[in-house]
Amino acid sequence: MLVHGLYTSRTMWRPQHIALREAGFHVAIPDLPGHGKRQGERFTADGAFAAIDTAIDGVAALPGEPGPIVLVGLSLGGYLAMEYAGRHPDRVHGLIPMACSTRPIRLGVGVYRGLTTALDRLPDRGLQVPIAVQRLVGGTAAAQAFLAGGYGIDAAIDAIDAVAGFDPLGSIARAVAAGVPIWFVNGELDQMRLQERRFLAAAPRSWHTIVPGATHMVNLAAPRTVSRLLVMAGRSASW
Repeated sequence: MLVHGLYTSRTMWRPQHIALREAGFHVAIPDLPGHGKRQGERFTADGAFAAIDTAIDGVAALPGEPGPIVLVGLSLGGYLAMEYAGRHPDRVHGLIPMACSTRPIRLGVGVYRGLTTALDRLPDRGLQVPIAVQRLVGGTAAAQAFLAGGYGIDAAIDAIDAVAGFDPLGSIARAVAAGVPIWFVNGELDQMRLQERRFLAAAPRSWHTIVPGATHMVNLAAPRTVSRLLVMAGRSASW
């Protein structure tokens, strides 16, 4: 199950969706409130957790014996995934947080709130900025995947404020105590890996991968590498 990041939607996982389906996995990718097909809704943490719950329920209702559910989240989605696994460790069999190895401290939250406000004041509400960034790090395909489902800037401030109230280190510790295996994945050039050591210390038996040369949106900066990692995780008996 894949949970998307800020400003984007389920379509940001397009490369991994294709790779996982080709490898034989069922893939659930919900749109969070205020994003993708749910633009116009207000983002709340409870609404986001409900979206994850609904997606997991859908997987569990599939015909046959349901396999292990690996919860993957990137950036905003990573913080939600860690918090969800900490609250409901019985519902997931593996956790892969990407691009979220930093606690949501006041300074970082303020920077993201300021960035969102600045983008919103631009003539196109800053739409050309993520397009340019994704083209730079991953080419046209990355930009198309990032924005194919729409531009969720209206939900950004509420999402940032929600994450500010999370305790990811505590959530990780609770998930680990319940036996949930964790695999941290970060881009080498990601600004959100500043506290990697603290996150790894909270999950001392976790896996850890740094993708060389990749930026914050690691799944789009290095789509083949991240797709291979997720296929490997799906096939691992450890989950």
